[in-house]
Amino acid sequence: MDGLVPAKIRLIIGIVLTLLLCSSLAACGGGGGESGEGAEGRHEEGGDGDGGDGEGDDGDGDGDGDDGDGGDGGDGDTEASFASDGLSRGVFESIPLAADESFAGLLNQMEIAVRFDAANEKFVGRLRNEAEAAVCDVRVSIELDGAQAANQPSAGSPFMLSGLRRFGRADFELPAPGASFSEWTAIVETFGCASAPTGSGNGEGSGGEGAEGEHGEGEGGDEGGGEGSEGGHEGGEGEGAGNGEEGGEGGEDGDESSPDTPLTEGLSGTFQNQNFDFAFDATTGAFRGTVENPTSSTICRSRTEIHLGVGAQIIELGPTIPVDLAPGEIIKIVMSAEGFAEGTYSLHPESSPCE
Repeated sequence: MDGLVPAKIRLIIGIVLTLLLCSSLAACGGGGGESGEGAEGRHEEGGDGDGGDGEGDDGDGDGDGDDGDGGDGGDGDTEASFASDGLSRGVFESIPLAADESFAGLLNQMEIAVRFDAANEKFVGRLRNEAEAAVCDVRVSIELDGAQAANQPSAGSPFMLSGLRRFGRADFELPAPGASFSEWTAIVETFGCASAPTGSGNGEGSGGEGAEGEHGEGEGGDEGGGEGSEGGHEGGEGEGAGNGEEGGEGGEDGDESSPDTPLTEGLSGTFQNQNFDFAFDATTGAFRGTVENPTSSTICRSRTEIHLGVGAQIIELGPTIPVDLAPGEIIKIVMSAEGFAEGTYSLHPESSPCE
């Protein structure tokens, strides 16, 4: 047969077979060629605990990829946008507060902490969604003496967040220039969501600031693992795989808390170089107290948590918005605990090294 086929024809057949073989190999991936990028790992979100580092795998290319930092990513499963369903979950307000009182409490599953910064004529606050699902159109306002409202961080635009995932948090400031008032009330309204990103925290890679957590205030993000806590377990609102709501700045102050005290009894004492005098007011369902700096130096970013013990359950209130306490300065604090009539409580003071 070879003798019957001209040489040119045999050459053409050889070239065609070679091309077909090369094309088949390319379609199969070429074996050891360049590896594609692996998918980013899912960053897990932890509860309020030790501010650790979240980690996720970078994925498979030509084999296993390198482990990459989970960074500030939350449990972000989708990137759907927040869209309100237009149904209000209700309007909730704090008890009336004196002009010089700081507030922390839970209003319709929205944890809020806020204080009036008289020197800069503004309210400074923090929100964290404690509901079972995302909420939309999150609105906050401050009512002054039952009438005048402070709710516009910019001219003509009342404060409103498009939404917060579960455990997501946000900081806010509401200017009140020239305001003169004797009483104020914090008001929160949230709406249901027709659509929202799934998961929890502020979202994968968002890296929002962490709330001041138990014994640690954090810049590490609500979801990201921070750099440890300031002397205890939690650092906010970082929630990484390391279980830290707010993994935060490393700090120096240790854990020095008050003893457990029945709700029916007041509590006074010195903890972490600060004098505390607190009592539970059953009529308003709130703890009211004072914090004093008895030292000769400024105590930076002083904040307070209360741990409420009901049976085997521990409920954390706060922390309050941080404030620098000058020597001899006294501040007033109100922390809401509505619905509780019995149990125990303990004070957990926190502070940061002064820069």
